[in-house]
Amino acid sequence: MIFFCFSLNLILFYFFYKYKDFVSKKLNLISYVNKNTFHKKNAYLYGGILLFPSLVITYVYLYFSKIENLYFNYPLVFSFLILAIIDDIKNLKPIIKIFFSLILSSVAIFFDITLTINSLNSYYFQLFVFTDNLLIVYFFPVLCILLLINAFNFTDGLNCLAGLVGLSFFIYICIKNYEVINSLYLLIISIIIFLYLNYKKFIFLGDSGNYLISIITAAIILKENFYNPEGYYIEEIFLLFLIPGVDMLRLFITRIIKKRNPFERDDHHFHYLLFYNFGYHKTILLYLCLVNIPIYIFYFFNNLILLIILFTLFFYAYLIYISYLNKSKVT
Repeated sequence: MIFFCFSLNLILFYFFYKYKDFVSKKLNLISYVNKNTFHKKNAYLYGGILLFPSLVITYVYLYFSKIENLYFNYPLVFSFLILAIIDDIKNLKPIIKIFFSLILSSVAIFFDITLTINSLNSYYFQLFVFTDNLLIVYFFPVLCILLLINAFNFTDGLNCLAGLVGLSFFIYICIKNYEVINSLYLLIISIIIFLYLNYKKFIFLGDSGNYLISIITAAIILKENFYNPEGYYIEEIFLLFLIPGVDMLRLFITRIIKKRNPFERDDHHFHYLLFYNFGYHKTILLYLCLVNIPIYIFYFFNNLILLIILFTLFFYAYLIYISYLNKSKVT
């Protein structure tokens, strides 16, 4: 059964890839070259469409294998995929995307109690229980989903970066709980194949790919917290998403200070600053190291959590500083 699903996944991936021209032109899922783009040829915003079949096959596999689906909420994932594809086609305004993301998340959490937050486990303060606080139980997970989706979207901009960051999230989640592998292994395989195409600049994740990866990550973490409240520490989750989250916060604050739209696109993202100073390959390596090394140090040495967070923030700030310093010297 596993081999059959693996083979079917490869076949469907190839099928959707082969007809990328037809689908992309019909739906206008093409990123055209302009003065603000890094790519020199028109590219396909096709990531979500390529990755989604692996989720369908996974659903069928779990159903016929009589394995309980504990970690996926398929209506939530599918609805966010549709929203993201519409965004890739129409280039929706940020406020519209946030509004619909808020609605979709709220509806999903209302109908799926396993997406609620009834408790949080802290390394320093033990277990917090919120069963009587409806604001935290229902509203806080919506906020977490919105923050993660937007923060992850901020990592996209260089070929393979967002895909590799998402892949690193899934690998860590599987290490924490090997049972999740049943739900993720086909998606992980598809992401690995996609990374090759992305590296060759044929296909981009687009919002569809970014939303797909981030909403799956958010749903799994929320459901893990529901089924096993002591499985993750608050500090651990904070550390896992620290770099994308802090970079989003930095960009929002600096744009507001400069009286600019906080959702306006620019080249001040962390990965762009690294790219201008260190080049493509070193940027990918530095970013992945900053995302992954701290969380794995924590995995083996829980008692160093505060030191790890402070060191990660310091190294992030240092790289931002020298990047701006070098940029000012050039200009």
